[in-house]
Amino acid sequence: MRTSYQYRLKPTKEQAEKIDKTLDMLRHQHNYQLAQRFHWYEQNRSPIDRCSILVCYLPELKDKPNRFSHFLERQFSPTEFVPFGGGNRRCIGMAFALFEMKLVLANVLSNWNMELADTQPVQPARKGALLGPGGGVKMIVKGKREKNQPVLEKAR
Repeated sequence: MRTSYQYRLKPTKEQAEKIDKTLDMLRHQHNYQLAQRFHWYEQNRSPIDRCSILVCYLPELKDKPNRFSHFLERQFSPTEFVPFGGGNRRCIGMAFALFEMKLVLANVLSNWNMELADTQPVQPARKGALLGPGGGVKMIVKGKREKNQPVLEKAR
């Protein structure tokens, strides 16, 4: 029985150059991200990530870390609930809430005529490795869409 893959693909020169260029761009992006993290660390002199188990037991945050205390007694800062914010302990309703928001957005966009509030183009901003609108997108509702009216119209 053969355990290795017997067919090997050999890229052409153009494909090899394209692969090398793509890997080079990814390497530059990765190095840039590492440099940004290092610069942030040098400026703040604190660890990049926080350990959620240790945050639970900080006496500054909780009086009795080994006992459940009622959360209505006082206001908590967002950092006190770090253990419940991600990973295996992520909120089980998050996927449903995101699905609900997508349905609401699809419903609004398909039933209402809207246009941008500003005539200036939206400035992109970096959000991790991706780009998104800088300060959000402000829209003006013009009225209800007719039944057979197309959702997307040609730009003038």
